[in-house]
Amino acid sequence: RDHCVTGVQTCALPIYGAFPAGALFDNTGRPLHGWQTGLLPFVGEEMVAQRIDLTRSWDDPVNAAALRSPIPAFLNPGIPAPTTATDRLAETHYSGNSLLLRDRRLKAMADIPDGMANTFLAGEIRDRFVPWGQPMNVRDLRLGINRSPEGFGSVFLGGIHVLMVDGRVQFLSEETDPRILKALATPAGGEPPPDL
Repeated sequence: RDHCVTGVQTCALPIYGAFPAGALFDNTGRPLHGWQTGLLPFVGEEMVAQRIDLTRSWDDPVNAAALRSPIPAFLNPGIPAPTTATDRLAETHYSGNSLLLRDRRLKAMADIPDGMANTFLAGEIRDRFVPWGQPMNVRDLRLGINRSPEGFGSVFLGGIHVLMVDGRVQFLSEETDPRILKALATPAGGEPPPDL
């Protein structure tokens, strides 16, 4: 199935040669869905993806039932799930790199000259969770790890797990040098590869 919809950008690298944009937008520039919606078919959630009307916004009542579906790949097993049924939209425990997923352009490898192995894509958050379909679910790694409620953090001690653009999962200590965090966050900063 083609996940690129007229007027809405939602593609992924294995098929289309580009990473998802920071959000899915309509032709007027209005954000409709978050970057995680574009990943649904690639994390085994094709059924949920098929129930979403991509021409309507993530919080439109038409999409409410699908957006209430918890997505296991978007949940941290260390954070307790709700014990009772809820009509709230399902949350995510991860956020994207604001310096990479902040705009509407699909990112090609050429947009990451620092290297896919040296650039951070997404990571754990420990509070201020948002629905997984919400557009612009991004944070700034330069705020440090476990230092700001607006930044990245973990319920586990010592640091966070992050997903690099090349698909590798890396543990980052909360004591990581801010210069290294900046180098990992910037896709085209020109810094030497960080020594992790």
